[in-house]
Amino acid sequence: MEILDKESVQRLASVTQGPCVSLYMPTARTSPDARQGQIRMKNLARKAAQALAEHGLSPAEADELLSALDRIVLQMPFWTEAADGLAVFARPGESFSFRLPAIFPEKVVVGERFVLKPLLGLLSGDESYLLLSLSQKGVRLFRGNRAGLSEIHVENMPGSLDEVLNYDGFERRAQAGTLGGHGTGDERPKEDIAVYFRRVVDVLSNAMKGTREPLILAGVEYLHPIYRSVSRYGNILPTGITGNAEKLSIEQLHAQAWPMVSPLFEKPKADALARYLRDAGTGLTGQDPEEVYWASRSGRVEAVFLAEGIEKWGKPDPENLAIEPCSGPGPGCEDLLETIAVETFLKDGKVFIVPQEKMPNGGAVAALYRF
Repeated sequence: MEILDKESVQRLASVTQGPCVSLYMPTARTSPDARQGQIRMKNLARKAAQALAEHGLSPAEADELLSALDRIVLQMPFWTEAADGLAVFARPGESFSFRLPAIFPEKVVVGERFVLKPLLGLLSGDESYLLLSLSQKGVRLFRGNRAGLSEIHVENMPGSLDEVLNYDGFERRAQAGTLGGHGTGDERPKEDIAVYFRRVVDVLSNAMKGTREPLILAGVEYLHPIYRSVSRYGNILPTGITGNAEKLSIEQLHAQAWPMVSPLFEKPKADALARYLRDAGTGLTGQDPEEVYWASRSGRVEAVFLAEGIEKWGKPDPENLAIEPCSGPGPGCEDLLETIAVETFLKDGKVFIVPQEKMPNGGAVAALYRF
């Protein structure tokens, strides 16, 4: 399972030759519903196989491409520990999957590119945050949004402090009187905890590269300043959750974390909306999909509102900065709103995916320009 970050989007967006399978579906957090998730995934895999056949792939080639979906279906532990949504991307030779705290409607698309727009609201800092549970027994990373919280598996995450620093040997030496100044028994000097957290930071710095979400620390109070002193992450909230985080369920952690981060998410969106309404008609905003498309490609879009579930297909002509309408997917055709979302995000703009009725202009796109 991959960690969703800016590098992931860049890697997926760089693919320009299909067939590319993009699959989104809701998943259940409770074990009794796990079987339903497996059945839903099998049904979507069948739809993907049909679409691949229409793209000219043989059954054997389609089966090989969809083997990543088959592996996920068979992983029962995955389904009993699911988040709210699942996104899977597959093409010949590689696949990527993400468990995310966002509920996605069922969708499977086969085309020349991956469909990424549903993910980008999470990464734009719209409603996504990180939580790090601190303990000497182990550190756990979570990602959450308004819907809830889910754990992220981090490759090579250090185990407990005892495992990392070989405390068994340390304590035996201390009790034997061969080690001075640190005490005996279960005491854990702050400098040793800092060494442990540095190991954690080394792993997380690589795993979280490119992420921008606010990070909440959760754990007994004295661990917070030690972790802050060694962390290299630039967006740790000044306040955190204090107490023994190991005794809190995921639901309890989210219930305490969400009030801390929700004001951060509302302000950028509210500021962008106010500015759009203020600057509408001045040349610093755009609502025509074709105009905003070219603006996003040139880096002019600072923030964009996109209507959830809406598509606008066209065949771009870069030489003349024109777009020929398309009725849907086809050679040279692309979803203009998808490209607007990806280009804006990759050029450090904000992407807000909102229901149609909440669009500031009632249309499919509303953009704020940098210049």
